[in-house]
Amino acid sequence: MNLLTNPLYQAVVHHADEDPPRLIFADWLEEQGQPIWAEVIRTQCRRSQLGQMPWENPREYQSTLQQIEKYGPAWMMGLPRYRGVQSGLSQVLGATFVRGFPEWGQFQSIEALRNAWTRIPNESTMRRFWIGISTRNEDRDNWVRWNADEPTLSAIRELDFSPSGNGFDPIAQNAWAESPHWSGLTGIRSRFSDWDESAWRNWLIAPTKRGIRDLVIHDLDFSNSKLQAMADPEQAGRWRSLNVAYHPDAVSSETLRDLWRSPAVSRLEQWVWSGEQIHEVWFRAMEESSAPLRSVDLPNVRISATHLQRLLQSHHRLQRLRVPLANPNDLSVFQQSNIARLTELEIDLGWQAGPELEILAESPVCQSLEQLTIRVHRCPRSIRERLQQRFGDRLQLVIWER
Repeated sequence: MNLLTNPLYQAVVHHADEDPPRLIFADWLEEQGQPIWAEVIRTQCRRSQLGQMPWENPREYQSTLQQIEKYGPAWMMGLPRYRGVQSGLSQVLGATFVRGFPEWGQFQSIEALRNAWTRIPNESTMRRFWIGISTRNEDRDNWVRWNADEPTLSAIRELDFSPSGNGFDPIAQNAWAESPHWSGLTGIRSRFSDWDESAWRNWLIAPTKRGIRDLVIHDLDFSNSKLQAMADPEQAGRWRSLNVAYHPDAVSSETLRDLWRSPAVSRLEQWVWSGEQIHEVWFRAMEESSAPLRSVDLPNVRISATHLQRLLQSHHRLQRLRVPLANPNDLSVFQQSNIARLTELEIDLGWQAGPELEILAESPVCQSLEQLTIRVHRCPRSIRERLQQRFGDRLQLVIWER
């Protein structure tokens, strides 16, 4: 049977965010004599559910990568395979397997994606693409022409766009932003440092971009005006996930406050903020927001006990939290009963792990936790063993030492 037309595979394609169809397909593969691929699917699904990073259970992670490297080409089902890099142009760099299936296509030029496109079936798992573009003028011209007449772009669901060097000139920027063929796009990851305001607004406001719900921005020059465009009334109820990395001095606290007060984030579920300080001006607006936040990631902020308590009390739907803590006293926040019932907690400690961590084992928050990740400079073996004994089988405990 052609796997691309297999009903079990099509269930994976049409329910891309769900694990059960993948696990059912894995069972079918094992029955068909393909236990290695079946095990890769199960392992990657399990690691994804646990949010495990490569350094967590690294032996399992490396073993899975080796299996994909060895057998992956046979699992591509007609999709473009890894061919190496020749002369630095027009070559497919590879495909990344996500939860057992090829999902991220990686190309270093427009031409590479265009040449491979005819071999990417419409009904397949590969619908997310990374494209790296050089700054050569002819590449820019090709980019403009390709956007004007490539209707198959509507099949792309998520795009990781990384222009190198100085990026595109204004003509190319707006041609990219105004292309009518991005109607299927739901998420974009990019560096917009070199994009002018009109191109940025075209990305956000154009009718063909209304499907974009998830935004990851790596832009050290991110400006107030760009952030204001995200809070435009036309964006009401739009954003589901925002991950914005920028220089902390580039955006004012008042602009962040206005974003949190805008209807654009009324349905926001995931917030990742890479700033190094919490300013009361915007934090209070986030605290008062009606956004149904389920995941908050503040990787660079040594959050105070007061701010941590306010966050957990104001957003009771919160399920996942990642925060660095400044001192052992901050752990007392988790002993309170009127805070969010988290299922996943990741804390980055600014001190060596000690007996004070046992306070978590008796805290109300741990009654609902499914996974607890603790990152420390050092965790003595005796403390690690005591924590494992206290938590038992109640949850997945991961302790990572730098």
